[in-house]
Amino acid sequence: MQEMFLVIADISGYTKFMLTSRTELVHSQGIISDLLHAVIAQFEMPLTISKFEGDAIFIYAEKNDKHDWQAVKNMLGSKLFAFIESFDRKLKELAEVNICPRKACLGMNKLKLKVVAHYGQV
Repeated sequence: MQEMFLVIADISGYTKFMLTSRTELVHSQGIISDLLHAVIAQFEMPLTISKFEGDAIFIYAEKNDKHDWQAVKNMLGSKLFAFIESFDRKLKELAEVNICPRKACLGMNKLKLKVVAHYGQV
């Protein structure tokens, strides 16, 4: 057993977005990539990206002697909101400069980020 902080950041509406715009994959994949990179830009040590899965990122931090764990927990708590805020800012930025009439580009405003976190023994 290890004391850890686990986070999954997942884009809600991804499947419908990709199916609706399947003939426009370059557009839809570019949008998803930009949004996920906005979330990743908020990462700080000791967060570790474990896996990308389409529209989701699995992140963890494990308790160790390298970091002040109380400070890490406080930072991670605030980062959960920063992930969402960064996603929302990037989505707004993409939508504001969009001039493309494709379904993917017009439908990106329906995407949302959900973040699920767990802290405890794993």
